[in-house]
Amino acid sequence: MVAILDVLDAVVRPEDGTFSREHADYILSLGIPESVKDRCDELSAKAQEGTLTAEEAAELDHYISADAMLAVLKSKARRSL
Repeated sequence: MVAILDVLDAVVRPEDGTFSREHADYILSLGIPESVKDRCDELSAKAQEGTLTAEEAAELDHYISADAMLAVLKSKARRSL
């Protein structure tokens, strides 16, 4: 996950506020749906219980990566406004 975020950070350069207002507003409007949050909570609980399967662990990792990527984009969007 760190390597992916390092690459995204290098490509997006969140410290540069170069998104147009329209793009920044759109990115800031994006969010994780409640159904996905609920699934992450379910998977996290299973991880804490020690009952998470390898497939579920990979699924949870994907959700965590997507959330981190969205955070990088939102950071740049905020700098752009």
